[in-house]
Amino acid sequence: MVDQNYEMYKKAFGENAAKLIRENYPESLDGSDFFHYISRKCKTKKNASNVLSNMENLLYLKNSFLNDKKDDERTKSKGNLDDLLEKAGYDYKRITNVEELMDYKKYYSEGEVLCTYNNPAERLKDYHMFVLSKKDLKKIKRSQNPKREDEYSTSLLNLQIHKKFNNVSIKSRYNHTVNNPDAVYSGDLNKIAEGLTGAIENELGIKINHKSGVEIPDNLKLAEGFVINYWVERNNIYVGEDVYVDNDSVHWIDTNQELIADQFLINFKEKTVKDLLGTDESFLREDLEKALRENKLEISKLK
Repeated sequence: MVDQNYEMYKKAFGENAAKLIRENYPESLDGSDFFHYISRKCKTKKNASNVLSNMENLLYLKNSFLNDKKDDERTKSKGNLDDLLEKAGYDYKRITNVEELMDYKKYYSEGEVLCTYNNPAERLKDYHMFVLSKKDLKKIKRSQNPKREDEYSTSLLNLQIHKKFNNVSIKSRYNHTVNNPDAVYSGDLNKIAEGLTGAIENELGIKINHKSGVEIPDNLKLAEGFVINYWVERNNIYVGEDVYVDNDSVHWIDTNQELIADQFLINFKEKTVKDLLGTDESFLREDLEKALRENKLEISKLK
């Protein structure tokens, strides 16, 4: 049975991923539960093999799998939002309009203002938003060695919950000065204040697609219940090998006619090139489109 399951992993996720699992989580080969968990969370062979490319990511998937099998009593616990945040030392504001959000812009250092402020009206259409600020916010100084969960980073937290998918993003005051700044506390609201997930669920009347409480590796993005490997992120757009995430909306490409190269989505059938990050790379995009028209790019790359 173990050998048969190993071959199943190997066929679905690739030999390197299967070896990593066999060597570091061998008990998972006794059954198929972990296999089905990976298949559901990663969806495609390319994404799964990329997610399972190193030990840190495997441990994340393993721990998430084990945690998801348990009843999370912390998430079920309900509490009063005001009381919970008061005990944690925070004032908070549920943001309902652009003016309320703009009141907090002045507390970010130059070069660290959240991309949320680039188009706040559009962001508020798609997300529930709370801003949490420490009561002594103005006295808290930035660290000379910034960390995502240090005092300065967590002194001003922007919480965003997608209105369609209920994904949680907790944004650091440092923004991109630190790694993976949208995943403070790995997106676990209960690490800000015990019971905060349930309290916000009550406030919004929703069921949050909550995190497992396991630290998320910097190369992974959680969206729509998927675990996605990405190689570049800008303005809340995450780009992987056969998938990209735009404001928590997941887009799986058609690998029979599309290819992601760097930040560009190339469509061989339509002869088009899209810059997924919206950066000023017009010359490169034009070169790629010319190569497409002249049939100098091979569809065989889509294996």
